[in-house]
Amino acid sequence: MPRAFWICAFGLVGGLGIGSPAQAQNLRDGEGDFYTQVKKVLPNFNDYRKNLFNGTTYANPGEAEVLTAVDLLAKEAVYPVWWFRHKKVKVTVLDKDGESPGYLDKVVLNLSGRFDQMSNPRYRENTASMQKLFTKQVIDRCKEIITYEGAVAADASNAMVGLNGARMIALITDRKRERGILQNEKQWAESVLPRLADKNAEHMAQTCLELLAHKTAHAGVKYYLYRALSGITAMPPQNPPLLKPQTEEKVLKLAMSEVEKKVTFPKAASRNEIEGHKTLRAQAVRILAGHREPVFAGKDKLALILARVACADPAIEPAPRWEERIIATIGLCRMTANAGKVADYESDYAVELIGTAVQAFAVAANSNRESVTARVRPWREDASLLLEAILSVKKATKSAYAGGVFKQCEPLLVAHEKNVQAGEAGNVGDWLKNNQAKARTLFKNDPNSAVKSGGPRVGE
Repeated sequence: MPRAFWICAFGLVGGLGIGSPAQAQNLRDGEGDFYTQVKKVLPNFNDYRKNLFNGTTYANPGEAEVLTAVDLLAKEAVYPVWWFRHKKVKVTVLDKDGESPGYLDKVVLNLSGRFDQMSNPRYRENTASMQKLFTKQVIDRCKEIITYEGAVAADASNAMVGLNGARMIALITDRKRERGILQNEKQWAESVLPRLADKNAEHMAQTCLELLAHKTAHAGVKYYLYRALSGITAMPPQNPPLLKPQTEEKVLKLAMSEVEKKVTFPKAASRNEIEGHKTLRAQAVRILAGHREPVFAGKDKLALILARVACADPAIEPAPRWEERIIATIGLCRMTANAGKVADYESDYAVELIGTAVQAFAVAANSNRESVTARVRPWREDASLLLEAILSVKKATKSAYAGGVFKQCEPLLVAHEKNVQAGEAGNVGDWLKNNQAKARTLFKNDPNSAVKSGGPRVGE
């Protein structure tokens, strides 16, 4: 694929039963006609906009006018993406090519701000109903603009609409940064779960699966839809579960297929083309890493796939980036910490593989940490996330072997968390070679579950 496609694809880019009058506001109306109709249908629309998002007005799902307001608010948030690409939006700042730089980013960020407002602890309790209703409508409106009649991925305007529509869906489960610091898992769940309540998670997953199979699903759309799905799989277990078993299976199998798919690029392939593939694959790794147990439905060995990514096993081709390896290592930690009911899972061998991945991480971080212009990762933040993950395994296991591995690995991560050189990284590598787990496969009686370490084999 051409370089320009991957640049576009990866970020360098600018029914509820409701009252029948709201249906008059359709996608083709354009911004001007939309607001003309809104004034007729709901004269107090501006009041609803202000009061529903801050919880002053309760979003009563049994009240027709409230449902009409929610429908219109979702359209107001999402439709401008389509309007802009089809010249149906009023834009006052245009460049020499008749474009408005940054307009689409502004639309997406405005929607992000709405979710943030409702998730603010000051408003969260009073906006719980609004979050459910609004989220469902946003999902449906995003699907509408992505699949609008005649839309094909090859058309530049439709490709941009699809990309930004998928970005908006991904916002629903997005993990935010607060003052530059990534939300911890508890904060993240508290923000996201109200949006996924009342079967919204199932609806969102089904919509993502439909869109991934649609003709408009270019790589950029897939990237953000995978990311949206990964947010669902990473949520703490709920009762009842967020997803139906059959839906969860479809999501996981899709991700497994993406990660295990071997892609051989010709020698003439550009770096952007290869890295674009890995960037997409990383989101599929993220979907698997969110699962809590090593095996799904008694047969799909998710932990084995993650272990191979974490250790850069040659079975993963092309070689994984550090982004992928870190996500996979954290996921493997999560699964190992929750592996108590999986009788044939060799936890000590899993811990050895975790140690191997952490040691390789420390070596890579040592060599790249001082670089200002070519630093490939936020090593300090990565170290913090990895440390949190291995401590969860340490807490869950009583194995003496695991304790020995963590005693070697923890200082490496603590050093990088403090942004200093991890001087013992080489010695830890020697220790791991001389102190292997007794089991040599990740699952008992499965000789195909051995993992080979690719060491420095990293595609960055």
